[in-house]
Amino acid sequence: MAQTPKKPQLEASPTLRDRAETLRARVPDRPADPILAVIRDGRKLQAACEKARALPNAPDGGRPQAENEATDALLDHLRSPLLESSPSTPVGAIALARYAVDVQRLLGVDLSEDMFRVLELIARVRLA
Repeated sequence: MAQTPKKPQLEASPTLRDRAETLRARVPDRPADPILAVIRDGRKLQAACEKARALPNAPDGGRPQAENEATDALLDHLRSPLLESSPSTPVGAIALARYAVDVQRLLGVDLSEDMFRVLELIARVRLA
């Protein structure tokens, strides 16, 4: 059985991996947006709040104390370190917007004044 010869590959054509590495080399390394660490801490508080909301009601029919404490901690985080930190990149601005919307949905209370402050922080981000 005769084997057909393989097509010779052009050695000068770069692979997709080579092209990707070349493109990555052109992009300057930027430090991560500091707001991402603040949001990461807030996500932990958000998870604790969701967990506390899943607890059964207290014997007197009210919500458990753990839920009140978790909600207060989440609101304190939203109003203090989060709104005092400005995103410095578009990625940070998007993450802040998503986080703020998630907190608003979770708590189900009117946070319109806080959301306006979030929009102000996002509006300050330079796109380039």
